[in-house]
Amino acid sequence: MEHTSRETQTSRVVMETIGHILKKARESKSLTIAEVNKKTRIHSEVLTALEEGMCDQILSYTYAKSFLKKYCDFLGLDPREILTEYPQARQEKAGEIPMQLRPAEVRKEPLLKPEIKPAIEKARALTIPRDSMKLVFWGGAIIVAIMLVFGLVFAAKKAIGAVKARSKGRLVHTIQPKKAAQPKKDPSFREFYIPKDAFISVTIKTKRSVLVKVKRDDLLVMERVLPKGSRESFKASEKLEIYAAKVEAIDVTVNSKPATSLGKGLKRLEITRKGMRIR
Repeated sequence: MEHTSRETQTSRVVMETIGHILKKARESKSLTIAEVNKKTRIHSEVLTALEEGMCDQILSYTYAKSFLKKYCDFLGLDPREILTEYPQARQEKAGEIPMQLRPAEVRKEPLLKPEIKPAIEKARALTIPRDSMKLVFWGGAIIVAIMLVFGLVFAAKKAIGAVKARSKGRLVHTIQPKKAAQPKKDPSFREFYIPKDAFISVTIKTKRSVLVKVKRDDLLVMERVLPKGSRESFKASEKLEIYAAKVEAIDVTVNSKPATSLGKGLKRLEITRKGMRIR
């Protein structure tokens, strides 16, 4: 008896030493039990038992060895050194069937602590039985089928009513023709109609001194600073272009029609028989 007690005490010291190594490695990484549980999926109770050298109280030898290896790998420890020590601290009794080979009814040592069992039973109680799931499924299917039938009946009644209305000469639906999309007006374009037998006649009046350049049918005819109060007239067969350093400083008349809203700053006025474009 004394030899057995001494062997048990030695085993406990070895297991507590292993637990101390695990705990020290975890704390060196500034990790909590909860954080390790989240990253390794090892239950917090198991982690605590491993660090306290008490895992043999809640786990079989096979499970304890598996969790110990996983924990060592996570902490960056060499599991071979610890696993070679652990079996010496968790030897099965002589003549006893190994824990991993014993049938469930022979096992006397619970896999989990008693306080964890109520939580498992509660989770099982919240699980919906398979028969109830079938009932919910078929009930939903029946409701959907009924709704489809009612929808088909309503659509059939509506179609029959429409046919009857047409037979009595009443207009059931009036299809409105789609309006043709109106082309968007270009704000930079001013429309002028100039007959083909007439020249494009343009007059420029300056409200203050400004640099003006004029091209007639792609030929440069003027480029100079016009003083305030100047008046210049030009004629072209197909196109006339006016460049003004400050377009707000000039008034432009195209075939006796004034061009308004020219904008501000440097602009190019491109005048053809269709109209004037401001660029």
